[in-house]
Amino acid sequence: MSDIAENLPNLRKSIRNHASLHGQIYFDGSLLSDCTIKNISKTGMCLFVPRVAWLPVYFEVSCNAFGGAIKVRKIWSRSDSVGVEIVNNKDEIY
Repeated sequence: MSDIAENLPNLRKSIRNHASLHGQIYFDGSLLSDCTIKNISKTGMCLFVPRVAWLPVYFEVSCNAFGGAIKVRKIWSRSDSVGVEIVNNKDEIY
């Protein structure tokens, strides 16, 4: 790891846990894309999404492990990944 990365503060609100879960992204009840949940915490997730650029700011992530859909807010995105903050149901998925 580089010296710069080692000196950056960890701004996460809770501990991440590695995951490799199949999920689906919905907006206004319509399926937008499949995704892979790469990691998850009580406050957010990192998703692998093939076409990240067109995702809205708010959307839902559905996964069998959640037993339903979780509303999230996009915080950051890269070419194939997106970081999201969970905006409801935080205690139900962790």
